[in-house]
Amino acid sequence: MRKIRMTDVFILSRIMKLGNVKDMISRFVASGKMEANKANSTAFGVEICAALMEVLAEPKAEDLFYKLLAGIAEKDEKDIKDMDIDDVFDILKEIAENNDLLRFFKSAGQLAAK
Repeated sequence: MRKIRMTDVFILSRIMKLGNVKDMISRFVASGKMEANKANSTAFGVEICAALMEVLAEPKAEDLFYKLLAGIAEKDEKDIKDMDIDDVFDILKEIAENNDLLRFFKSAGQLAAK
């Protein structure tokens, strides 16, 4: 597993652009919930995941998600597609533990807005 890289930010921004995720992030930031304490970080992650799940219903977004997750997890996209959901959640949890997701989503949201 590697840390999130700049290329990952661009992939996520493409996913976010397919839906209104950037608007949801803007509302979340404006509400003050994006403070750097653990409870708000968790709430932010849950809200972002819920918004992304809606966007991932789009075939283009689904393919980008596999690409994003495979790159960070250093696995093949096919392996990610065929994984048990519990294993995917374990990968997502490890990504969250090893990276500053608030900064990652904020950066991707700014790029998606352009």
